[in-house]
Amino acid sequence: MSRQRLAAAIVALATVAACTAKEGPKTPLARRAGLPMVDTSPAAIANNPHTVLPPAAKAALDSGNADYRAHRYDAALAAYRRASALAPAHGAPYYGIYMAASALGQKALADSALKAFSARTAESGEILSDSLMKHAHEDTARRS
Repeated sequence: MSRQRLAAAIVALATVAACTAKEGPKTPLARRAGLPMVDTSPAAIANNPHTVLPPAAKAALDSGNADYRAHRYDAALAAYRRASALAPAHGAPYYGIYMAASALGQKALADSALKAFSARTAESGEILSDSLMKHAHEDTARRS
């Protein structure tokens, strides 16, 4: 048996052992922290405009993210605006608009985009703050 197959067999056995170990009932972290639970059933996800982006909107959002990371803020702003037109109920494009407008020094646009983002995420039951989203955006930029 090759080393790779042996390693794969060991990982598979360890996974099976971990999955079949006797544990007490699991409690979601949100419930332990006293936070509201979000419905993550397939039906809820499929019908939630906050979690589902049409392919064209996702492509525009991804393009905006790539432009933002490359410091092409005007192009990023245009892509985020395209994404927001294609998915007006989704909060992510508005956060992109906020980030790009902030980088361009367009305070009024950044403020209105942040309000639009907050309005869309507050209704989704998610707990997202400006600092949390900014941190997530910076982490994504570091990985690319």
